[in-house]
This record gives sequence, structure tokens and C-alpha cells, in this order.
Amino acid sequence: VAVSQGLVEGDIDFGDSVTAAIGWILPRLDAYRSGDVTLTGINAATCDGGNRGVVEVPVAVDFAERDAFAFDCDSTLEDPVDDVDAFVNGFTAVSDLPIQP
Repeated sequence: VAVSQGLVEGDIDFGDSVTAAIGWILPRLDAYRSGDVTLTGINAATCDGGNRGVVEVPVAVDFAERDAFAFDCDSTLEDPVDDVDAFVNGFTAVSDLPIQP
């Protein structure tokens, strides 16, 4: 599991990313212990007052003309299409990461 949180000026409260990581790992402990694992990325947006919640989305395959640092924590977007879309719109994105040989 790779966990990250968006950077902002000033103090960062890592509560959103820690909560998302624990919530993802705990129900999967037996699978991890048995070696049945996937590589998962958890990317929490940093928003005043907490982010908009956790969404499971695919990894972005196209960054063209998208700014992964243009956060909009006041967004009203309901269904992000991928991890970048979720992240910049104030969500914590959980995504299975492709494993390249």
C-alpha cells in the first residue's frame, strides 16, 4: 500500500490519509498475510475541515491538460473518473496500481 496526501502551505493534518489507509488494510489483513496482495495507492486530498470522502477509482492513464495540483475542495463533482479527478476534486482516491514486469 502506498499512501500519500496533497501538500499545502502550513500544517498538514494527516488524519484523512491515515484513516483511509487503516480502513483499507484492516479488512484485508488475512489476504495480505496469505500473500494474496495487490499494489494499492491511496491519495488523500488536503482540504480544510477534511476531504470529501473515499472513492475507489482506476488510475489515470492520461494527464494531458490536467493539473494534478489544482485542488478544488469546494467541488460538487459526484463521480470522479480516475484518481487524478478524485484527488483534485477533494476526495481520497483508492486505486489498484498496475504491476509492471
